[in-house]
Amino acid sequence: MSLVAVDFPEDHRIVVAEVVVHLQEIDHRRIVDAGQLAEAWMQVHHCDSAALEVMEPSAGQEYRSIVDGPRRRTRPDRSWSSGSSIRAGVAHLRVAVHRRLMVLQSVLNDIT
Repeated sequence: MSLVAVDFPEDHRIVVAEVVVHLQEIDHRRIVDAGQLAEAWMQVHHCDSAALEVMEPSAGQEYRSIVDGPRRRTRPDRSWSSGSSIRAGVAHLRVAVHRRLMVLQSVLNDIT
């Protein structure tokens, strides 16, 4: 993932579009263990950083409110070792990704 920020509006749109594509890829992954879940969350946080770096202040605030929303576990712990706990963690990940995608799609629609 290149996610390079530069000063041109078209390039900001490209970064946001790359983040959207990467988040969609994360959303479609089959996650079956705590390691995969942790890796997916790390990539989501990387996407957050890239998106927030290039967004306009108002869109950035909206995105930040999604990122800083109710605190959920972002790393696996011992309680995620059972299958049902991993499924719950994956469900939280999917909801978080979808909320981010809704804001990013709104940003892309406003840019175009």
